[in-house]
Amino acid sequence: MKNTEKYYEFKKYDIFSQSWSPDKTDENALDLLIVHGLGEHSSSYANLAFNLAEQGITSHSYDLIGHGQSSGQRGYIPSFDTFVEQFENTLNQFDQKIKKNKLCIFAHSMGGLIVLKSLYKNLIPENVKIIFSNPLVGINVQVPEWKLTLAQGLSQVLPRFSLFNEIDDSDLTKDEEARLNYTKDPLRHKKISVKLFLELQENTSLIQAKLKSVKNPTLFMLSTNDKVCDASATQVLSKSFVNHELELFPQSGHEIINDLSKNKAFNIIDQFIKGQN
Repeated sequence: MKNTEKYYEFKKYDIFSQSWSPDKTDENALDLLIVHGLGEHSSSYANLAFNLAEQGITSHSYDLIGHGQSSGQRGYIPSFDTFVEQFENTLNQFDQKIKKNKLCIFAHSMGGLIVLKSLYKNLIPENVKIIFSNPLVGINVQVPEWKLTLAQGLSQVLPRFSLFNEIDDSDLTKDEEARLNYTKDPLRHKKISVKLFLELQENTSLIQAKLKSVKNPTLFMLSTNDKVCDASATQVLSKSFVNHELELFPQSGHEIINDLSKNKAFNIIDQFIKGQN
């Protein structure tokens, strides 16, 4: 397997991206584009990429603005739509793969909301398969009332002001080794700005109300006891996808591919990507 890294400029930001590919590939090989969630980064999906490379699939990912090795304030974005524009810019780099029906998207948590907003804006061709891992359709995190009041009060005057995101590592995975790796990872963060928090609320409400009749082949992977994202809200939204599959992981935390059931998840992802288009 080969791992390649690069930086490129998007707007005023330096963006880090990387790919994991099998030792032998051809132009007809399948590719997966990974969109990570809040507080993580592209290398958080190295285990998934390693597994798929063994199956002949090349994976690509990039660090969102304000995450990982990309520039920008941690947990802040001028507008949520800037994340959507960053995704669109990345997706356009795979135009030939899309035309050949050889690209699939994997999106986790806030990355899922970015992809959902992109679907709402008709930015993703209907032939592109999509895998959602606990997408942010509804917020399950219990936020203290004083933080909600503070966020609303500061959003206009101090939009960059950041607070702890209230997500505990024990809610992410039951795998003790994975949790230990989280604490040692200098690229992970637990910050969210008041601006981003309120925009997440706004965009989840928009998606729940307005997203309709999505035709892309779609797989939803949900932890039924997810304490970060609302799995029940996602199951309701999935009915707006006319060609979708649903896989439930009752024993997993929020990050399914880094939990004890990851091997089951890897197999399901591999089969979905390679299935009939």
